[in-house]
Amino acid sequence: MVTYAVPHRASAFPIGIAASGQQITMRSLDFWRVERWELPDGSVERRIRENWVLIDLLHVYDQIGVDVLARMSELAAK
Repeated sequence: MVTYAVPHRASAFPIGIAASGQQITMRSLDFWRVERWELPDGSVERRIRENWVLIDLLHVYDQIGVDVLARMSELAAK
């Protein structure tokens, strides 16, 4: 797991929540799929073929005071 410390700015989180400017941490997991390639000269290369990045948005929301369940209820009521 990787943790980043960043200020909460609207441009960094385009999720409809106003920027707070407070320092928050973002936790993420980064997965890579690497393929092994044998070249005609017999050498081997490894190439990244896929990359998945998962960001713990519930942790971000909690830090900026967003009650996710209440927000879901509000949206469902519309």
